[in-house]
Amino acid sequence: MMNPDEEMDLFALHWIYVPQVQKHLQTFKEAWNHHKMRTEGNQTPMQLWLSQPREGNEDDPTRVDNDYGIDWTGSHNPYSENVTVPQTQLPHRLTEADVAMLPNPDIPLSAALHGYCKYSKRNYRAKLEHTII
Repeated sequence: MMNPDEEMDLFALHWIYVPQVQKHLQTFKEAWNHHKMRTEGNQTPMQLWLSQPREGNEDDPTRVDNDYGIDWTGSHNPYSENVTVPQTQLPHRLTEADVAMLPNPDIPLSAALHGYCKYSKRNYRAKLEHTII
């Protein structure tokens, strides 16, 4: 069972899910950039981006500061839209045995969930054995 106050439990959770979330965000980005838009002659956002010249950016086509970003003359949102996930502070450096106990973060999400549950049970049993002794 996961204890949100235990740094090792949070570390294991981050170990498993951060790569999974990143992989799914990358997949979504690729799908979005390459989906056809009926209102744009069935072109994709990527095709539209590549077909339009950027004003003032002829030297560096990747520079889009004028296309996106903050309008310094307009109103600003006083609320932060960012979520900061604090880094876990482990009580000790992980040994090779600790790392070997953690599941592989490059596995499918269903396997990651299974691996995390397996880790949690193993960790819970180890804590029980440690407190009983």
